[in-house]
Amino acid sequence: VYWADGVIVATATGSTAYGFSVGGPLILPSSRAIMLVPIAPHLSFGNAVVFDPDQRIELDVRDGARISIDGQEEHDLGAGDRIAVRRSETVAKFARTSHARPFLSLLREKILKEPGT
Repeated sequence: VYWADGVIVATATGSTAYGFSVGGPLILPSSRAIMLVPIAPHLSFGNAVVFDPDQRIELDVRDGARISIDGQEEHDLGAGDRIAVRRSETVAKFARTSHARPFLSLLREKILKEPGT
């Protein structure tokens, strides 16, 4: 149970973006796990949880809320609405060039980068 300004549900791809910026874990790209991270939790359990890829996550809305799906789609939610999240069976494939650098090297560079540079 989270009492928070919001929650982030993400795969490994999303774990290095918004999820990481609010204190969520980094998940390696080879992992199929799903993470749930609270945004500004209010006097409650405030840790991220990493779920098995086959787990279905259900979120119950207690007050009015808004859902944003990858920053593209937004929908209003009312008290009592339930959101079910599961991993898609469709897997995205990405092309890599010969200049692609290993994930951990890019991550190290991103984390150690000076703010504002």
